[in-house]
Amino acid sequence: MESKTSPKSFLILIAVFMYIALGFYIFYELVSVVCMKGAICIIEKQAHSSYTQSVSAEIADYGSDSNTRYLNHRIRHGISYSATYEYEYNGKKYSVKDNSSTAKAIYKTGDKTEIFIDPSAPEKIYDPKTYALPVKGTIIRVGSAIAYLIILVFLISLAVRKVKKSKTDETIQSTEY
Repeated sequence: MESKTSPKSFLILIAVFMYIALGFYIFYELVSVVCMKGAICIIEKQAHSSYTQSVSAEIADYGSDSNTRYLNHRIRHGISYSATYEYEYNGKKYSVKDNSSTAKAIYKTGDKTEIFIDPSAPEKIYDPKTYALPVKGTIIRVGSAIAYLIILVFLISLAVRKVKKSKTDETIQSTEY
C-alpha cells in the first residue's frame, strides 16, 4: 500500500518546520540574554570590587544624549542619560561625570543618592542604579520561551495521537479485508 501526501499534510509539515525554526530563534534569544546578563553581572562585580566607600552625592547635572549602540546583536538608536555627581570625601569636594548611562531618566538635577567610591582614588565612582539590568525584556523572553514549549508539547502530543489513530485505522482496515 502506497501512502500519498495530501496538500493539507504538506502545509502542516511546513508549519511545523517554521514553528521549530521560531523555537530555535526564541531559544537563541533567551540564551543570549541570560548569558549576556550573567556575564555583565560578573564583570560589574569584578570591575567595581574596589569601590568600597559609600558616600552621599547630589546630582549636579543630569543630561541626555542621542546615541546609537550595538546591543544583543542589534543596532539600537535612542537617548541615554548620564549624571554629574557632587560629593565630599575626607574634607575634599569632588564633581565627577559618570561614564555609565541609562536608557531612562532615573534622576533629576538636585536629587540625592548613595554612590560608591574607590578610597584610593576618590574621583572614581560607581552608582549601582546606573548599572541596574532591565528585567522586563528578560521576563518577556522567558515567558515567550515557556509559551512556545507548552504549544510545542501540545502539537507533538496531537501528532502522536494522530499517528496512533491512523495506525489503528490501518490495522482495522487490513483485518476487514
